[in-house]
Parts: sequence; structure tokens; C-alpha cells
Amino acid sequence: MIVRKRPPLSFPQLLVCISLLCALTGALTLVASHTSPDRRFEQFTSQLFQEEMTGSTLNMHYTIADPKTFGISEYEPVLPIYHSGQPEDSKEHCSDLLHRLDRIDPDRLSPENAYTYRLLHRSLENDLALADFPYYNEPLSPSSGMQSQLPVLLAEYTFRTKRDVTDYLALLDQIDDYFSSLLLYEQEKAAAGFFMPACSSEKVRKQCDTIVTTEELAQGTHFLQTTFEDRLSELQKQGLFT
Repeated sequence: MIVRKRPPLSFPQLLVCISLLCALTGALTLVASHTSPDRRFEQFTSQLFQEEMTGSTLNMHYTIADPKTFGISEYEPVLPIYHSGQPEDSKEHCSDLLHRLDRIDPDRLSPENAYTYRLLHRSLENDLALADFPYYNEPLSPSSGMQSQLPVLLAEYTFRTKRDVTDYLALLDQIDDYFSSLLLYEQEKAAAGFFMPACSSEKVRKQCDTIVTTEELAQGTHFLQTTFEDRLSELQKQGLFT
């Protein structure tokens, strides 16, 4: 039995809360019209949320059940691939978001939007401060690294529609590139003097050797195989996939 720890509130999850709050505020415009700053802020948060969601299909799938509800109708299924220079690009992007947000006067926003503004502004400030320490993250930690978390996330990837199945298969095709990008990140970390301890890297290596075995794959008993068949069968029973 796989037990997953409940993760802390992530930036995409914060954006979900923001989007929901803005949706509520937008509904109130049927009763009372908003000022221009409110409309600008709602457009900004909506665009930001869509960018965050479409940047990682896995995050989007676990965050929202129906992307169209949040204005996301067209997207390419992608895993977040790391590339050289990404830390600097991320810092520049975060700085640009803060600059755009600062153009909006929070004192002219509705109480709901003003509260959301403060949450978002603080989150972006924290992200910008952390951008100066790009190699402090550990995506391959022995306790909760992606080498063990990604198989679990894929095994629990809910199939609600045929599009979910095609997205899932597209993500599987990107796994090699995804882990290659994580290895690149670890190499850059090592060059900067921040590589994990030898004991941790050995644990990670052993996990990689045991999470998928050739025997299980040959027998068709690996949990990724069996859970995929179960989810697909359930979708077929509902008449949603043929």
C-alpha cells in the first residue's frame, strides 16, 4: 500500500484559490459594476493561472477536473522539462509579473480582490527571493523525489474523458526527456557544490532500480500496467472510450 504525504500548499494550488475568488468576484459584477483596476486584476490572475496550468499537464490534471471551466480549451500535454538557463529565466519572469502587478493599485480593488492581491504579491516576492538560490531544490530526494512520486502520480491519474487517456499517453512519451532534464539540473547542482550527500544518491539509485523491474513488466504485473488497465476498463464501461 502506497501512502502519500499531503504536500503543503503549492503555487499552482494558490492560483486555484485565487482563480476561484476572482470567479466569485466576477459573478458579483452582475449586481454591481467593477472599476477598471478590478477588471485588470482579474484578467491578470486569469492569464497567470492559465499559464501555470498549461505549463505542466500533470499539475493541471491534479488541480482542476475540467480545464474549460477556467478558460483552458487548447493545450499541449507536457511535463515541465528543465533546461540550462531556466533559473535566470524564471527569475526574470517572476520579476516581470511583480512589475505588472505593481501597476495595479490595491487600494482601488474590491475587498475580495484586494485580499487576493496581497496573497499573490507576497507569493511572487517570496519566489523572487528564492530565485537567488536555484540549486537548493531537490527533485530527486530519497524521501519524496520524483523517481518515486511520478510513478504514483501516473498510477493515480484519473481518466474522466478520452482526452485524459491521450494526455496520459503523451506524458509517458516524455518521461525520458523529463528525467534527462532532472539529471542536467543535478549536474549543474553538483558543479555549483550543492549535490546531495553520497548516502542519499545511493538511496535514490536503489529506488530507481526497484520501482520498475523487467520481471514485472514482462509479466504485466507492474502497478502502472494494472492500474492503467483498470482505469481504461472503467472508462469503457461508462461508454466514454471505445
